[in-house]
Amino acid sequence: DIAKVAPLRLALTLIDSLIKPTSFILAWTVPEWRPAAFGIKASHSESPAPSLTRLLVAFFASMAWLSGTAYVVCLGSDVINRRWGVPQAFLGLTLVAVGTSWPNLMASVITARDGRGAIAVSNALGSNVQNVFFVLAGPLWVSVLLNGSYVADGSDILTSVLWMGITLAFTVAAVAYEGFRLKCWAGWSFMAVYAAYLVQATVLA
Repeated sequence: DIAKVAPLRLALTLIDSLIKPTSFILAWTVPEWRPAAFGIKASHSESPAPSLTRLLVAFFASMAWLSGTAYVVCLGSDVINRRWGVPQAFLGLTLVAVGTSWPNLMASVITARDGRGAIAVSNALGSNVQNVFFVLAGPLWVSVLLNGSYVADGSDILTSVLWMGITLAFTVAAVAYEGFRLKCWAGWSFMAVYAAYLVQATVLA
């Protein structure tokens, strides 16, 4: 039925129009390292290893794009805070957290579907360790070096720290209960806890 297919085609065309400029820019700024991009069809064991230089350039170019887009997300949250008075702590715990963690989510999904569950779990844990000890501590350290002492108002973050402790304890208990294996019920439970956290943060805001 043409009447039913036309809206779907229009939607797909609009999505494709939005994606193509991004794909074009990334194609010209991030070197391609996958063998398939050069017309090479081989299994994982037979795939030729890309050069170290190409891998390093692709890695740091990707990090630059992630940093830039994360900065844009933070700028947007500042605008929302100034215009509508939404607390910065709430924006950081919801909008900014989701926006900057989306690449980690996609990386974990891709590696998990490829049968590399250990990498997916390590990515989730390692990214959070990096957020605390590098992403948070690094800018504060630079600020102290340039401007002297820095005092942060953490009165609105105490509840989030408590939630972090609760979720960490729940995660450890769920994983240990299944003999250090993550099953479907654990994933749904984690999502339910996160939904409860979002509701709580919204109410307090």
